[in-house]
Amino acid sequence: MLSHQIELSECPPQFVDGLVLEPCLFLENLPVVASCNVSGDEVSVKFTSPVEHSCVYKLHRKDHGWRIILKEGPEPRPSGYLQSMGLLYLGGAFLRVEAHIAGGFLSRRSVEKMYTQLISNYSLLARGRCRKVDIAERITRVKREFREEKPFWEALPTDIKVDLSLTLVRAALLREVEKVYASNGVPQQKYMAEKAKTGDWLIVVIYPNGREYILVSNGLIKGRHLEGAKGPVVQSIFYKLKKSEL
Repeated sequence: MLSHQIELSECPPQFVDGLVLEPCLFLENLPVVASCNVSGDEVSVKFTSPVEHSCVYKLHRKDHGWRIILKEGPEPRPSGYLQSMGLLYLGGAFLRVEAHIAGGFLSRRSVEKMYTQLISNYSLLARGRCRKVDIAERITRVKREFREEKPFWEALPTDIKVDLSLTLVRAALLREVEKVYASNGVPQQKYMAEKAKTGDWLIVVIYPNGREYILVSNGLIKGRHLEGAKGPVVQSIFYKLKKSEL
């Protein structure tokens, strides 16, 4: 088991926040990862040289972090591969990463050494991207499908009770997620607007130069926080929360 503490003090807080909330944002900073996509509770990862294979991982959202565990693959079957990886937010600009490598003894040692070097140098790998590449640009994969002048959540009544400016608060809300819906741009008005009328939802809205967190409980906005600047909606992610404490 690999375990390493990472400091990202030279990166903006919203970058660190993104790594805690979205596993693909973390993985895509590793040179060995060619592509990464999240669909519900599955994470599909395509690895490049020197470990050319693809895997599907089960995503487990934790209190202040996440963990992915191998579900399908790797294909083609290599000698050494990433069995699991987890990230834990320690506060401030500090994260802890744990990884488990599986496979044959000799090949496993080689792959384990590679991941040890990558994770140890993660601060350097991320430093060049966190200031130059906007988070929205990294998670947008296809063209916007739906366009609306005004998102439906702008018309919802507001009664602010939760401070979403705190990363720990947002991570705690995502401790148990029942379902995840994602849309490029603003989602279909009737579909998600109807769903948001019942239950608790954390909506993450991605703009070209910022992101916004909106906590909705039974159609009422209970928390709202904007980081950066508003603009056209690049992507909107809806997390259906299992347990209501609002």
